[in-house]
Amino acid sequence: MHGRAKAGETTYGLVVNGGQVSGGTVKLDKGGTATWFVVPQGGSVDKLAQLAAHPVTGSGLDYRLDGDHMQTTLTYEADGDTRLPRCPISSQSLAPGTTCDLGSYPSIYGTLQLCSGSELSWSSPLSEPKASLDLGTISTEQRIRSSARRSRRTLPPCRPFPPTPTSAARRSTAPQCFTNWPFS
Repeated sequence: MHGRAKAGETTYGLVVNGGQVSGGTVKLDKGGTATWFVVPQGGSVDKLAQLAAHPVTGSGLDYRLDGDHMQTTLTYEADGDTRLPRCPISSQSLAPGTTCDLGSYPSIYGTLQLCSGSELSWSSPLSEPKASLDLGTISTEQRIRSSARRSRRTLPPCRPFPPTPTSAARRSTAPQCFTNWPFS
């Protein structure tokens, strides 16, 4: 069973497995699931509902060096294909066969494209870490605004990600944008 609702210009979808919807109430049977999702720009409620019928029950991250590139793979555990957001950083070199035609979401990281499947894999060239940002392309006005914002607030220090289950010594290096997905 699936449904839809609209709030302003945003369309939302709902898929219920093992339960029922009556008016504005969702009642789940024991073990049932309800998956809400935002329909992205250019997306189809019906197509996304088919994918949302397979709730994500877990995920995995794998990364490895491949010559002068870093290969990164995100895996979603579900009983079928699901929705995968593609962050701009992963656009550099997607694995062959990746389909990202479900629409897109604006984000603070750029446009997130929505893909289908159970795995998203890409390759990025290695680069030397930098201790500072290159601000040579921003205007004087942008520098002044940025400096004023920084002087008004102090951000807490960043904490490292917890150890991965497979190795206490290895730390996760997943891009931060993967922690802010716009759907369940």
